[in-house]
Amino acid sequence: MPNRSDAKKSSKNGLIKWGVPLLIVIVVVAGGFFFYQHQQTKKAFASDIAQARKLVLYNPLVKSGAAKKLQEELPGTGDKTTDAQLEKRLNRKQFESLLKQAKTQLAKTNQLELDKQNKLADKTEKQLAGLKNKANFPAESKNDVDSLTQLSETYYQQKDAVGLNVSVVGMQSLAGQTTTLIQKKTAKANELAKAAASGNYPSIGALRGDLPYGAGVILIDKLDDSPASKAGLNTVDDGGWDDSNVIVGINQYPIKSSVIGNDSMDNAMKQIELGSTATVKMKDGSTHRIKLDLSHNDVNTGDMQDFKNPDGDGDTDIDFGVKGYSIRQHNNDKEIGMVITSIEDDSSASDSDLKPGDVICRIDGYTVGTEHSIDQITSDDSDGDTVTVDYVTKTGHLKSTDVSLVEY
Repeated sequence: MPNRSDAKKSSKNGLIKWGVPLLIVIVVVAGGFFFYQHQQTKKAFASDIAQARKLVLYNPLVKSGAAKKLQEELPGTGDKTTDAQLEKRLNRKQFESLLKQAKTQLAKTNQLELDKQNKLADKTEKQLAGLKNKANFPAESKNDVDSLTQLSETYYQQKDAVGLNVSVVGMQSLAGQTTTLIQKKTAKANELAKAAASGNYPSIGALRGDLPYGAGVILIDKLDDSPASKAGLNTVDDGGWDDSNVIVGINQYPIKSSVIGNDSMDNAMKQIELGSTATVKMKDGSTHRIKLDLSHNDVNTGDMQDFKNPDGDGDTDIDFGVKGYSIRQHNNDKEIGMVITSIEDDSSASDSDLKPGDVICRIDGYTVGTEHSIDQITSDDSDGDTVTVDYVTKTGHLKSTDVSLVEY
């Protein structure tokens, strides 16, 4: 039977056997817990620092109070301070308190600025809407108005006061620029309107004729020392009958007639200041720079030759062989030519380049307007004679062709 001494020894050995490992486990667990807590605390602090950077660094709303103090605590541009160094330098509880105060402060500041900028946005939007309705508002700025308006609405919905401020500044700048531009355009338009009413708008100083199919304006004759002469523009007498004699544009304005319609030369000239330099575009693709220093009032068309009109009696044996109508009867009395509706077989025209739809404008330099005018021109011609026909094709180009005449 074991004695009392042996029992005590056995109990002590058991305590040592199980107690030491348990103590080790407790120490390891406690150490792990404290290490975990330390790591979590470190992560939380790093998160707070990241929030603080995002909240106050480069934020134009930070001007004073907790937000300004928090901004001063953080490293600025070029500062190589690490988060670990910040942790040692800053009191974490004070930093958390400062961050919380800064969030509250900036939320209020953001809302106040948001409300202020939204009022400015509404006011500027109304101003821009009014400007858009003005006749002289630049078309290219309309998309800018819509884009900035949409941008300001988006920033307001996102409660981004800084973004809203930027978009409002853009809107105000656009409103100021377009207001100035409209004022200048309006003043210029008023001056041009006065010049148009008084006849002091520019002229190129040339006699002109309207071509069929809106092909442009052909130059017949020009004044000496006129803008047309100085720019080297060719007239019918100078350069014959081709696309290089036809004006189709002045600056940005298309030219289809001399005086009638929106796309007339007179209408274009009334939009251009006297004394300015313009670009004249010809039908063959060439361009001329022309100094418009001659006014409409200064032009004396009596010094220029008109198209020659036939003076024969119309009694002829020549079978020219075209049927048609005067272009003036269907359009305006400034246009020249006779539209060919049909060509007779075995006639003079049947063996030429002329086709139905072409518009005969001249024969041997004489103006053609009707079938009778053709008879007048050919009244003194005989079988086998050749005449030169100047015409405009259905595609609007100027052509010339020789036609051998035959008798009926």
